[in-house]
Amino acid sequence: MDVHQDCAVGIAKCLKSLWEQQDYLDYEVKVEDETFKCHRLILAACSPYFDALFRSDLKETRDGFSTLRTMSSTTFQLILTAIYTGSDVLTDENVIDVWNATHLLQIDFMIKHCEKRVVQGLTLDNFEEMYALAKLLDSKNVADGIVEFTIRHFNQVKNSNTFWQLAPNEFLSVVKSQDLMASSEDCVLESILKWVDYYKDETTTLTCPEKGEVECPNYTFHGGNCKEIKNLDQQQLDMLGEVSRENIESEDITDIATNNVKFCGTGPEKDIHDTDTMKENSLSLKTQISKEHRCSRLQMLAPLLKSARTCIASPTSLDKVYKDVLVQADHEAKNIIYEAVRYQLSTARDGQWIQWPSASIYRACNNFDHFGVFVRQNGASEALSLTRNKWFKLEKIPFPDGAKFVNINVFNKKIYALTGFGYNRYATYDFKSEVLIFRDKKWETITQVGPLPRFFLISHGDYIYILATDEYGIYRINLSDEGKTLCRFTTFPDRGITFTHAMAFEKNIIAFYNVSRNCESATGVYRVNLNDKQWEQLDILPGSANGLTHFKYDSDTFILQGNGNLHKIAVNTERDFLFEFIERLWENEFNLQGAFMYSDNLIVFAADSSKAGTRTTLQRRLFKDKDIVINWITADDISNVVPVVLSKNIFEV
Repeated sequence: MDVHQDCAVGIAKCLKSLWEQQDYLDYEVKVEDETFKCHRLILAACSPYFDALFRSDLKETRDGFSTLRTMSSTTFQLILTAIYTGSDVLTDENVIDVWNATHLLQIDFMIKHCEKRVVQGLTLDNFEEMYALAKLLDSKNVADGIVEFTIRHFNQVKNSNTFWQLAPNEFLSVVKSQDLMASSEDCVLESILKWVDYYKDETTTLTCPEKGEVECPNYTFHGGNCKEIKNLDQQQLDMLGEVSRENIESEDITDIATNNVKFCGTGPEKDIHDTDTMKENSLSLKTQISKEHRCSRLQMLAPLLKSARTCIASPTSLDKVYKDVLVQADHEAKNIIYEAVRYQLSTARDGQWIQWPSASIYRACNNFDHFGVFVRQNGASEALSLTRNKWFKLEKIPFPDGAKFVNINVFNKKIYALTGFGYNRYATYDFKSEVLIFRDKKWETITQVGPLPRFFLISHGDYIYILATDEYGIYRINLSDEGKTLCRFTTFPDRGITFTHAMAFEKNIIAFYNVSRNCESATGVYRVNLNDKQWEQLDILPGSANGLTHFKYDSDTFILQGNGNLHKIAVNTERDFLFEFIERLWENEFNLQGAFMYSDNLIVFAADSSKAGTRTTLQRRLFKDKDIVINWITADDISNVVPVVLSKNIFEV
């Protein structure tokens, strides 16, 4: 039920008047040396503590008088003021005392108010104390607030006790966050290993779901520094998992043993709201992680590495993580690092970032971002930031006179463009097509070729290939010398073919064209080997070759036709090329301009002027768990769309 603000304010004023006039008082509460006269109804309505007391047959209920020994009179006065007047009584100085007292009295709305004030007042000086209190008072709101604080101040708090003591789900939230303010992904990976390593306890038995109980002497472990660990047998070493032999055998090992102060269970004579007990339990939180947490931390290694951006970590960092004994003992964790290395090698070999798994997505604090870039027929260059879901503009391409359209591609995070003049069978071309590169926020011409009415730009290795339909051949540009070397690479096997799409695959260029089969539109496929320049005719695919595009997912390459047919390219042991039909994703015909994987989505750019500028999500599941997201862009002779990672500062809104 919604509460009307005017009604709430009116009720608060009535209660305030009732309290100030001291009418109908029927209960007294003594705190320290001061006695407060109150109304049973108000106390019971606000506090389950008093409600339970008044429903009992205790002496305090019968006498109309009780004593509170766990808070100051000043604090109880503030609580009564808030209850009777609705006033905000909290300050930085009293919020902890009020929070603790309202927790005892179970005044829910006051607890939430205190928690909100605590989260708002978090600083680098107090966040550790607040985290200890959040755990003591079982406050999820404050604990969550400190997780967000950790995300925003990662570099400043990553070496604090509180950081190492974050619960598994809390630490996972930090590592997952797109807003994590980390100086580098190398730093995140290092923190993951240290967090899993961190363990302080003096219990003598460790319990692991896989190995049962393992008896161990009292020890404290942090990064392998433990004097007593030399005496463990092999089973115990396997249980601990992360211990470095170098650290075990070193003579210069520091004993970091700590007192085993139990946090849970205050004992019959201790009140958890007592100040001394709170301090003792706070210290306990800072020096102990229970034995149950040990195995839970070991089990978190793979999920944490999977949530990190391992694909953009440095090769040196990945090598260090891969060789770590924790990772070597965990098959899944080891495979995650292996896949990150394989991804980096793959993108370096292909010369472009053609897919972005979650582990390759730059965080918001990074200077790089992920874009889908295209060029309009007038030379206007635009890009969609996939991270921020926002459109940006690049400098306009300086089209030579007579140029009609452009095709673009990416090599080593640089955008290349080739201008064309449109197809006219009877035209005489007096101009050259230009190959341009985008750098230093502007387009520069690096070479000329043609003129070329129809073509495709393909990058592979150290070269860019130009499949020129009307020249019946392929040109090759050497990018190692800034494109100064241009030569005709090979000639088409059939001059009657008009290719509609071309792509690089392994050491081949695969090109698609329209054919007719059984009086229906179909797609013919050719491939040319880039080593021996030999052409080979491949399969005939059902459906038109118009509007066809391709994308990569994991180690597989897929062909996506405009009619929604999805095929996977496979190569058998005899090196035969096969096209495996997967499924049909939609029923209509679209002119597709590009597709690529971004995190858990397949991003498809399709030209459709009737839906220009809209973004639609098709509720389909692809590759078991991938949603298909379609971005519609205007169909006015735009170029193909390419994925590229670029610095944020080169774009203007």
